[in-house]
Amino acid sequence: MKSTLKRFREHQVYLALLALLGALYLWAGFLSGRQDLWGFSQLRRAEPAAVFLSVAACAIVYCDLGRRSSDGRARDQPVQTMSRVRLLCYALVAVAFVALFWQFRSQFLNPDGRLLTVKIPRDVQLRGAHVKHDEMLELYLHSRFWYYTNGRLGWSVIKSYQVMSVLAGGVGVFLLLVLSRLLQPGHSLTLFCLIISGGFMQLFFGDVENYTLMSALVVLYLLVAYLFLKGKASLTVPSAALAAAVCFHAEAGWLLPSLLYLYVGALRKRRYRAVTVAATTSVLMVAGTLAAFHYSGVLPIQGILNSHMLGDGRGFAGMLAPLSLAYYWQLLNLLFLLFPSVWVFVPLILYGRMDRSRWGVFLGIAAASMLAYMVVWRAGLGVYFDWNLFAPGIIPLALLCFHNLLRNEKLAHARWVWLGILGLSMLHSYAWIVSNHYFQP
Repeated sequence: MKSTLKRFREHQVYLALLALLGALYLWAGFLSGRQDLWGFSQLRRAEPAAVFLSVAACAIVYCDLGRRSSDGRARDQPVQTMSRVRLLCYALVAVAFVALFWQFRSQFLNPDGRLLTVKIPRDVQLRGAHVKHDEMLELYLHSRFWYYTNGRLGWSVIKSYQVMSVLAGGVGVFLLLVLSRLLQPGHSLTLFCLIISGGFMQLFFGDVENYTLMSALVVLYLLVAYLFLKGKASLTVPSAALAAAVCFHAEAGWLLPSLLYLYVGALRKRRYRAVTVAATTSVLMVAGTLAAFHYSGVLPIQGILNSHMLGDGRGFAGMLAPLSLAYYWQLLNLLFLLFPSVWVFVPLILYGRMDRSRWGVFLGIAAASMLAYMVVWRAGLGVYFDWNLFAPGIIPLALLCFHNLLRNEKLAHARWVWLGILGLSMLHSYAWIVSNHYFQP
């Protein structure tokens, strides 16, 4: 295989795969008429706004690559200190994204989203909040936010969810900008644009579900884990960040293998006290949240046995994905819908371009864990309607993909590769995202 690959320049392989994917998008979107290709057929729904956003992102990356074509090659640069001016600029960009998220907020509700419009008003009246063990703080904050905004502003459950979703998106964008700068000082805008080109960004476009706040915390966890690996933060910080994410939504617990990797690295350096403090902090945060809800009467602890993560009282086996080709074909569609650039892993692996540093291994474990979750866990509403169940897991996967792509010196001057990957991914993703804004229920 490697001898065959050597006959082709690396950028030629990327361009060939881009051409194949583009042809598939055109065929699935405009010619095939097949209903089982929804992960590849979104171009037929492209609105002018999606085209504009794609062109704008490509223009930003074109300028970024041309202006700083040599800065991004260093692989083990020290962590740079962010100036206040830069952080302020990132905050302003995040505010602009909040406006974008709100302008094109989704009007699509899955069955769980529709049920929330009934459950939250009912349970707020009965016990102050609608809370489940699977998503404790996520539901609690949404419930209380609706209570106050409904009483003072007359907002519906849907509008209150949409506002919190876009605000969480603003936080996520700010954190991604900071992380992109740390990882690729010379190509930070390119890395940022590549990451947000995925369809998983639909989470922040006013999605009425319980994954948006947790997703922002996942980005925070990845950021502080990087700082820990660079010696700029204690182990307690990523431990606390992941514990907070778990308190918001139990799905974040699938990132525990990546945290254990950080623990193992610390133990090898005999940092026993640091590991003890970090683990104790995490346990106390989760246990304290459970206890607070239990003793307040909002969520009795015994109800955890009937939580979704433990099988809804029907057994854990019922939560596992069925061994069906049809089901996994839908999962493949979903993977490409949420992350159109997933194909980039093929040449990255074949050419041996994966980062083997501690950060690269950590990111690989985080991405593999969330991908395993997608493969193993059943989409109870159906794969398409449960897209947001798996969307948070795409964040470490996208970061792993594009971090490794931008490290590749062989593609340093292949600007059309970057633009092709970004443009195709952005156009397909935002064709879907923007079309959901115009969805008529």
